[in-house]
Amino acid sequence: MLEPLAGRQDRGDPLTDYLERWAAEKPDRPALTFSGAELDSVTWAELAVWVRETAAHLARTVASGQRVAIVCPQGLDYVVAFLATVRAGLVAVPLYAPDQVDEPGRLGLVLADCRADCVLTTSGALPGLFTFLADFPQASPQAVIAVDLLRGQSQTSMPPERSRRDDIACLRYAFDSARNPAGVVLTVANLVANARQLLAAVRHRARHTVGMLPLYDESALLLNIVVPMVGGLHGVLIDPELAGWQPARWLEALAEYPRAITAAPPTVLASCVRHAADMDQHALRLDRVTALFMLGQNRLGEIVPTVEQVLGRWGLRQGACLAWYGVAEATAFVAIGSTAPGGTVVGFDRDLLAEGIAVQSTSRLGRNVDLVGYELARGLRAVVVDPASHRRLADNQVGEVWLAGPSVARGYWSDADRTIDRFPAFTQGEDVLSIVEGPWLRTGDLGVLREGRLHVVGAMNDLVDLRGQSHFLSDVEATVADGLPAVRPEAVTAFPIPAVNVRGLIVVVESVAEPDPVVQAVRAALACEHGIGPREVVVVPPWTLPRTARGAVDRSACSRRYMLGEW
Repeated sequence: MLEPLAGRQDRGDPLTDYLERWAAEKPDRPALTFSGAELDSVTWAELAVWVRETAAHLARTVASGQRVAIVCPQGLDYVVAFLATVRAGLVAVPLYAPDQVDEPGRLGLVLADCRADCVLTTSGALPGLFTFLADFPQASPQAVIAVDLLRGQSQTSMPPERSRRDDIACLRYAFDSARNPAGVVLTVANLVANARQLLAAVRHRARHTVGMLPLYDESALLLNIVVPMVGGLHGVLIDPELAGWQPARWLEALAEYPRAITAAPPTVLASCVRHAADMDQHALRLDRVTALFMLGQNRLGEIVPTVEQVLGRWGLRQGACLAWYGVAEATAFVAIGSTAPGGTVVGFDRDLLAEGIAVQSTSRLGRNVDLVGYELARGLRAVVVDPASHRRLADNQVGEVWLAGPSVARGYWSDADRTIDRFPAFTQGEDVLSIVEGPWLRTGDLGVLREGRLHVVGAMNDLVDLRGQSHFLSDVEATVADGLPAVRPEAVTAFPIPAVNVRGLIVVVESVAEPDPVVQAVRAALACEHGIGPREVVVVPPWTLPRTARGAVDRSACSRRYMLGEW
């Protein structure tokens, strides 16, 4: 078993108690700043009043314990909506405005599943929201409130009692491959524990957080709302659309606010690399960045040197880039891995990994994969088990990663079967594990323990059998991107045909080139590297693949579009 970092356990104090503390200790210091079309900022005292008054309004409108959907654009209103909902003893459901996603129907499915009594939004988003609700009668909240209209209002009624540590704070929704919504139940204690784990991981050296991901993303919710509240840090939010197309906005914020922590997905990091020459004109100074967390890729170790080299020209120190392993059912943050020279990145034989065997490889023939060695957050424990028998595996054996600790969620909203499946009580066999501060969580990720570090290999549903051999879809996608220099790595997806009695692999590539040469190049690369031939290669125009909040290609959505004949 991999043990956590040393340190005392978290008490899970109510989240908004921290806000009241900072409002009393440093009332005139900036608490939140939003950099969008215009700059907007509030002090700790102003934020506390805004949250308190909004919570009082909610308490008069919505019965205790009911769900409140947050359907706001990025900005200070979103943060206030979340904190006020928790402050009022209600359950926040962090979502997005209808015009912010490719499939608005998903929003309707979530609102119907959680049975939201109230929707919090902004006055500017009201027309679009009412149009959306008219088209989705199954999502019928009793009240719709514009948070920005409550700013600066003075209420005479007393605010509600503060939430308790075991209260449900929020439902974090995602969709499975069958397009079914699944809401992860997170308590106040989960959020506070995870925030304190992250602060401990950076040794409490930060003064600011800088975020450019949508706040409904689990890592953004933690890093840009909860962590500033728990740690008393100044939270800086950047419009995600501006940061996606102009990464210099994000880097300029890191230069402006020293000792900041931030997180970026591979798509944004790749954009920084591509636009490095254009950004040389900006007077950037990144030598005072505390930590830059790299999100979301088990092959992360392979792009780190390029990112560090490019950002290093503006002074980003070695060791500031840290790999982030996160799981939504463990709130957001699970572990960090150093990517500095002499760090914990290990090359494994790619083909043996797919067969469940972890063997270190020094081959330079392209058949190895570099995986970061992660150190668990304080208070978390990890084991690697056989996913079928639930028996614990020895080091250097590939199995499913299970987690236990204070940030592990309660389960799924109104879904007992899914909760029982993903949150089993203990492993089976001779080595039975006791329950540690809650149930064990089956992450759905394959990993291996080696020399006290956790190496995450990939998602279990990322592993497919083709012609009797196992292949990770991420490896297939990487091979396609490497074989087509003009294609961005984030512009490729591969998936098995989702039909009964039909086998084969579909590869979809975004490209402006003529289709025939692209198809031939893809087939040649896959035959050479993996010995496989896809059933079909589809070439689509750039920026037509559906994407997640982090800008990554949404593989399940691509699969659905293919089956519907849209490509």
